[in-house]
Amino acid sequence: MNADISITTNVTQNEAAEWDSLVDSVPYSDVAQLSKWARVREAAGYSPVYLFMREGGRIIAGAQILRRKVPLLGWIYYLSGGPLIAPSLQDREPLVHQLSQSLQGLLETHCRMLFIQPHFDGSRMSDELIELGFRPSEAEIAPTATLRIDLSLDLQEIHAGMKRKLRKWSRRWPTCGVTVRTGGKAEIPLLADLIAKSAAFQNYQPLSREYIEHLYETLAPSGHAVLFVGELAGEAVAATLYTRCGGVLRARLTGLDRDTDALKMNVPSAIAWHAIRWARAEGLRWYDFGGIKAETAEALLAGESLDQQGAGGCDFFKISFGGEAIMMPQTVESSTPRLLMTTIDTIRSYPGGRSLVSNLQRRMRGGVSSTA
Repeated sequence: MNADISITTNVTQNEAAEWDSLVDSVPYSDVAQLSKWARVREAAGYSPVYLFMREGGRIIAGAQILRRKVPLLGWIYYLSGGPLIAPSLQDREPLVHQLSQSLQGLLETHCRMLFIQPHFDGSRMSDELIELGFRPSEAEIAPTATLRIDLSLDLQEIHAGMKRKLRKWSRRWPTCGVTVRTGGKAEIPLLADLIAKSAAFQNYQPLSREYIEHLYETLAPSGHAVLFVGELAGEAVAATLYTRCGGVLRARLTGLDRDTDALKMNVPSAIAWHAIRWARAEGLRWYDFGGIKAETAEALLAGESLDQQGAGGCDFFKISFGGEAIMMPQTVESSTPRLLMTTIDTIRSYPGGRSLVSNLQRRMRGGVSSTA
C-alpha cells in the first residue's frame, strides 16, 4: 500500500468532518479521537496535533494527539484511544507498523514526552511501540480495564445476566417513585452540583461546571453526548452524562446526592438500566461502564465471583449488571532524550514527586477542576 502520512496542528472543516466520520465508523472508538473533543480539551489547556495517513487523498488511518507545554519539561503529548484504522481495510499489519514509526518520529521531532493508550484492538500497536523503545506506562490517561454489555443480546437475556438483587430492584423502581428522564443543557448545573457532592464524599477534585457545560455543548448537538437524570418522588437525586461513539454508549460523568434516599433506592442503577435499554433501542452495539479497576477485571476474567468487599463499591455496582470484563491494550510511554523517563522515575520515588507526577497524569485524563 502506497500511503502518505502527514502531521499537522491545523485541519480544515472538511478534514475534521472526514476524520470524525472515520472515528465514528471504527467499532469501539471513543469521543477522545473526535475533533470535537479537541475543542473540549482546549478548556484544559491542550491543543491538537493530527497524524493522518492518506491513500488517494482519502484519510484511511490516523490519530488525534493532544499536547500541552509543561514548565521545565516542555511539550507533553498524549494519545488516547488511537491510532485508528478504517474498518474496511483488511491488511492492517503494514499500517500498524507505519503508524508506529510515525509516532516514534513525532516523539523525536516534536515533543519531550509521549503517552499512548491504543484503541481497544491495538495490542499490536503497543507491541510495535515497545519494540521501537517505548516502555509500559502506569499513566492512566484512559481506563486500563472496563466492563461492557453486548446490546445485540435479547433484552430479557441482558436482564437475566444481572445479579438477582438488581433484577428485583428493576421491577420495584416503577412502584417506588424512581424515574429516569433525558436531561438537557438546563440540567448541566444540576449534574455539576451532584458531581461536586460525590467528589466531596469520595475526596477527589470535581470538574468545574464551566468545563462540564463546554463538554456537553460541544458533543450533544451531534449526538455524541446524552444526559440522563434519576429522580425520586419527582426530585432529581442522581445524573449520568454518557458519550456515544463507535457503536458504544459509555458512562462518562456521574453525580449523586447522598443526603437523599438515592443510594438506598439504588437510583444510579436505575439510570444505568434505563441507559442500557435506550442504547439498545438506538441500535448501538455495546454499553460500557466507563472503566473498572484492572484487578477487578483480572479477577472476573479468571472466573472469580466478587462480592462488594472484593470488588469495591463502584466496581461492584458495575459488575452487578453482568457483562464482559475487558483489559485494554498496554499504555506505553517514551521521552526524548530517553534519560528523561529515568529522571521522572527518580522524581516519582519521592513523596512530593509522586504527587507532582500524579497531578500531571490526572490533568491529562481529566479536565478543569472547580478550583482551577
